[in-house]
Amino acid sequence: MPARSFGARRTDAGFTSCRTDGLVSREPENCWTYPAIESNRAVIWGIPAKGNCVKVYVGEPTSAFSVRGIAISDDHLLRISEENEGWQVERDDDGSLIMSPNFSPGGFKSGEAHSQLDRYAKRVGGKAGDASTGYTMPTGAVLSPDASWVSPEQVASVPLEGAQSYWKIVPVVVIEIRSASDAWSDTTAKVDRFLSYGATYAVAVDPETREVYERGSAPAGLSLDFDAIIDA
Repeated sequence: MPARSFGARRTDAGFTSCRTDGLVSREPENCWTYPAIESNRAVIWGIPAKGNCVKVYVGEPTSAFSVRGIAISDDHLLRISEENEGWQVERDDDGSLIMSPNFSPGGFKSGEAHSQLDRYAKRVGGKAGDASTGYTMPTGAVLSPDASWVSPEQVASVPLEGAQSYWKIVPVVVIEIRSASDAWSDTTAKVDRFLSYGATYAVAVDPETREVYERGSAPAGLSLDFDAIIDA
């Protein structure tokens, strides 16, 4: 299922309205807005420059959703991620925010994928990232694969001033696992997207059908146990 999309607009005076499934908020002044989770409901709220921001509830967080029309900075993206445990937080090419729930079954499977890449990293070097690890793509998007591996050369290339932010590299290996709320075509499209950005080996896994979609070539010595990922 594609991410639900909510529109927002911002004027020189600040954020003026947020439209969510037919609802429009009152008009907070000078506020950026972003989603958070409260009481098991998705909510649009703001980072106030001054004054208070209005909250608009948009329903149960059962699937991915996006907020368009606002450009999310790296600092805001990091804050959103820190304040919303259990959600995968990404920024699209146009600056839109995308949030996807990490339900328990999917977390177990992505955890197994990360463990396999972590064991590989311990053998050959580099680092393995989990679903909370974001990377800045050449387009400016910040994407978080369910599991990823970056090479020792990539790690060494990260400048000290950027080491505590989203690394501007495309992982050599990315793994995406379809969740119950996602369309398989969306999952494979994201894998193709990583490959277009420069990933060497990109894989999508469908736990329901046990289908594996592989693109590119695995680096030397990497052999993934897809049954273990699916059955985790």
